[in-house]
Amino acid sequence: MNNIISIMVNGAQVEGVEGVRGVVFSTFVFILNLFVVNLPGVGDISFKFLSNEEGSILIIPFSEEKDKLQVGSVTVSRA
Repeated sequence: MNNIISIMVNGAQVEGVEGVRGVVFSTFVFILNLFVVNLPGVGDISFKFLSNEEGSILIIPFSEEKDKLQVGSVTVSRA
C-alpha cells in the first residue's frame, strides 16, 4: 500500500491525510492556473431568430449523395 504520511512544504512538515491532500490539491490548482486561457465567449453575438420555414429545413436529413459531396470536399487544411 502506498501511503504518504507527511510532506515538506517550504521547509515545514505537513502531516496526515487531510494535510497532504490539501498540499497536493493546492499544487495542482497552482499549476493548472498557470495555463489558463481566455476563450472567446458568445456574449457579444446577437442571434437571429429563424422563421418556421427556415427551422423546418434544419430537420431535413441529408441525402446520401450530399453526404458524399460534403465529405469529398474536405481538404487536409479543413479537416
